[in-house]
Amino acid sequence: MVEILPLRESFMSSGPVLIDTELPLTASNALARNDASFPPPVDAESSFEDLGKAIDHQHERLRCLDPLDPDRLHVLYEESIVWYLKYRQRYISQDLDESIRACRSAVRMMKPDYEGKRTVYQRLCALLQERYTVHDLTSDQEESVEYGKLALAELEQAPDMGSKRWWTLHNGVLGSLCPLIETFPSLIEWILEEHVERLQVMENSHSLRARYLSRVCYILTRRREKGDLSEAISIGYKSLDALQFAKSHDSEYLTLGHALFVHYQIENMERSLLEALQQTALSLEEDLEIYHITSLLNLGSMLEAKCQRLISIDPAAALVEINEAVGIGDAILSKTNEDDYRLAYRLTMIAAWHTTQMALVGDVAIGDAAVPLLERALSLQVPGQAQYSHALSSLSHLRDVQYQILSSKKENQKAYQRLDMALVHARKSLDTTSENDPLLGERRLNLGKLLLRKYLITDDAVFDLEATTHFASTFHTINAPLQIRIQGAIQAGIDMLSAGDANKAMCIYDSALELLKTLNEYSISSQDLQQTLRFVSGLATMAASAALETNRSPYEVLMCLETGRCVISGVAISSRTDVSELRKLKPNLADQYDGLRKEYALASRDLEQRENYREAREHQTRIAKQLATMESTIRELPGWETFQLALSESEVRDLAKDGPIVVVNVTQMRSDAIVITYKKILPLELPKMTHEKLLQYISLFDNMGNEARRNVKIRKKPRGKDTVTDALLWLWDVAVKPILQVTELTPSRRIWWLTTGLAGRAPFHAAGDHRPGSVNNTYQHVVSSYISSLKALRFARSRISKDAPQRKMLLVTMSTNPSPHRDLDTSYEESAIQTTFSTATTHLPHPDPDAVLAQLPDFPFVHFACHGASIAYDPSQSGLLLSGRMLTISDLEKANVKHGAVAYLSACSTAEQADGKLADEAIHLANSFHALGFQHVVGTMWGAEDQAAGEVARTFYGTLFRDEDRKWSVAHALHEAVGQLMKQGGSVASWGPFIHIGA
Repeated sequence: MVEILPLRESFMSSGPVLIDTELPLTASNALARNDASFPPPVDAESSFEDLGKAIDHQHERLRCLDPLDPDRLHVLYEESIVWYLKYRQRYISQDLDESIRACRSAVRMMKPDYEGKRTVYQRLCALLQERYTVHDLTSDQEESVEYGKLALAELEQAPDMGSKRWWTLHNGVLGSLCPLIETFPSLIEWILEEHVERLQVMENSHSLRARYLSRVCYILTRRREKGDLSEAISIGYKSLDALQFAKSHDSEYLTLGHALFVHYQIENMERSLLEALQQTALSLEEDLEIYHITSLLNLGSMLEAKCQRLISIDPAAALVEINEAVGIGDAILSKTNEDDYRLAYRLTMIAAWHTTQMALVGDVAIGDAAVPLLERALSLQVPGQAQYSHALSSLSHLRDVQYQILSSKKENQKAYQRLDMALVHARKSLDTTSENDPLLGERRLNLGKLLLRKYLITDDAVFDLEATTHFASTFHTINAPLQIRIQGAIQAGIDMLSAGDANKAMCIYDSALELLKTLNEYSISSQDLQQTLRFVSGLATMAASAALETNRSPYEVLMCLETGRCVISGVAISSRTDVSELRKLKPNLADQYDGLRKEYALASRDLEQRENYREAREHQTRIAKQLATMESTIRELPGWETFQLALSESEVRDLAKDGPIVVVNVTQMRSDAIVITYKKILPLELPKMTHEKLLQYISLFDNMGNEARRNVKIRKKPRGKDTVTDALLWLWDVAVKPILQVTELTPSRRIWWLTTGLAGRAPFHAAGDHRPGSVNNTYQHVVSSYISSLKALRFARSRISKDAPQRKMLLVTMSTNPSPHRDLDTSYEESAIQTTFSTATTHLPHPDPDAVLAQLPDFPFVHFACHGASIAYDPSQSGLLLSGRMLTISDLEKANVKHGAVAYLSACSTAEQADGKLADEAIHLANSFHALGFQHVVGTMWGAEDQAAGEVARTFYGTLFRDEDRKWSVAHALHEAVGQLMKQGGSVASWGPFIHIGA
């Protein structure tokens, strides 16, 4: 079984946002008869002592009144108000109980014809809702709903409907009912409908419109559906617009900030998180005391989320964010009374921030200091309450992080103790989590991971079986985020395959792949997609293994891989798909579609860069809908039914007209090749190509060319007795040789390698015995090319022109480089290119990235001779070292290449997949240039030597244009250039890095 890294659940603010209940904050004589003995009115600003005196006076009045005197109703109602004012000062729950007691007594005294029923019902509804928040008693929740409905019924029949007083009471009732949807989801539709109906008749300039809109934002956010979240955010902004007519601000900024934060949690869009931080900061600027702590809690949670995002990219920056969150936590606790019913929730959240800080620093003492916070939180709650489950879950995560830290330090006995503690707490937390809790999926996943750890330590199958159950349950938790559910599916499927139940595994993988299709990749930046796809890596390759295990057709196996791999590059390819054939059929439609694609690209860029998130987001959403509608229209045309969709089986075979395509899939379960020819698609099991052995040899492949001059970073040499020669012989024996034995080649001898997962880091083109006279190697049998996906190959083929490309070259060189990078001798390549292209060469020595991006679209040929770097923790920031900074993969996404023919990347690791968590995405510079629109890319799997780079370039360009009348072939030209270097006695380290990617 393969262990998946833990993902700590993300906590939200209590409620998650406090909604104004519209409880009157002044005890006046509004309902009472004139009474000279009544003391001066008290209000929210009155002292605790004055409130106590007012209550004593009311008790004295009640003793003097006859039990049936109607004045008792008014005094009881006023007593309820004063008890509530007292409660709001110190949040002592007994004061709230007294307020409810007095209000209930007032209700019992009401006669059927009493005109003030709606007011008393509204107050009791609000009080019961608040006590439910404190004690989590279902009876309070149900009773609150009952009185809320009674109040609304009275308001529906009121003769003053639409008056200022009527709107105030109606607003108060709905404000009281809204928080109940957290644990009473059946109320959502009813309460939402009540709001929508009133908004339809409410004037745009109404003083309460902002509050109604804000609550609609809150309700839609609670449903946590993608469409609802987008609408919630739009309505949240409208509530801010309506604030200009409000007499006072309420929780509008806070509610919108929360909606944006939930959107980030589900979609992983960084701009949503940054905007959530901004709106929450604005809520703090409003200086509303009632929401101040809630705003701070939300702010701390968002900073912690930002930290989590930065951990693998920039640990130092991540530490800054979490330290700020911990500081906010200290400030919150300093402002919270020991008797405050919200203390438990605050302690739980703050302890979670300490746990993240501990994980970053690697010091278990930080966690030990946070344990008392969680123990205190648990002591303040009753088992079964939502906050009790939160605290247990946080404590479990804390112990799990301690286990990982101690394990890394080889302190195994202490580590195992922490793991056992984590398991106990995780089980209790899950047992007390309700089915509609939005964190249920994460808790199931986290318990499964803990059980998996226990199984790996003890080898006890009981833990393995229990883990599988929880992983499967995670996937079936409908309200969990996509990345949580798919993580559960991946691991459950692995367990099922290990247990011999391939059919069950395939069933869950089929469902997970369908779920992945719901990812709206077109509305998410590539970096945001990276964050999401890290968590679902392995789905496609494991699904392919399961499909083969269950005797699915080879085409179905291929579709598993196409659906779950290269999602990010697929977006770029879709945005550049050639529509010239469509233009012949429907020129106006093609032009409109092209225009929309360009507009969408600009809108997406604006969303990342513009300060006005709201406008940019709404613009992008509008264009995305128009694009989807237009693509549906195009698919209605005869022959265009699969436009921008997956390839059909016949289309897959058509791709192999010029030579076979070999898909190699290696997982822990099995290894296979799928051989695609023009006639058929053939599965071939590779039983000797084990995942374990390939993993062992990968370190050798990764370190070939370790001393090459174009490496930005020198890797450590691997330990062990195996050599590169051993690894290449093994790769030939277990994979390439058996594949070629069953593969029918075309006269061109071309073959395309499409490798997945771990296999993507193996040099299939260089496999075998390369001693003089040997033919037991890949080079002697085929002309190798690589491709990231079938979709990418179709894209490259669609851009091939009938005519040879214009001989026009952009040459980019960096012969001198800033420390610590070594200077390069690029003269070999400069000479080769000048010989071939002569005056058609535009040479940019030492340019900055902007200069290159400005020129790039105008040249069919580009050649880079410079340092390159593959950034494992953030592949989109991999790039070529130019003047001032890197030309990154993210930068390249902005270029618009129309006639790209060949991109030659003579730098280190331009075709290296370094991030195992994103192996299915095949993100590297060479693939990025290919997705950019270059039909052919020459890249390097490891660092190229100066002289070798020059020799290969000279032969390559000379061969490419040797015969003007012959159909030019980039793959054959590179094959011949590499062969010339081999004949000179060069080692595989010198000739092996150069590979062809493309058509």
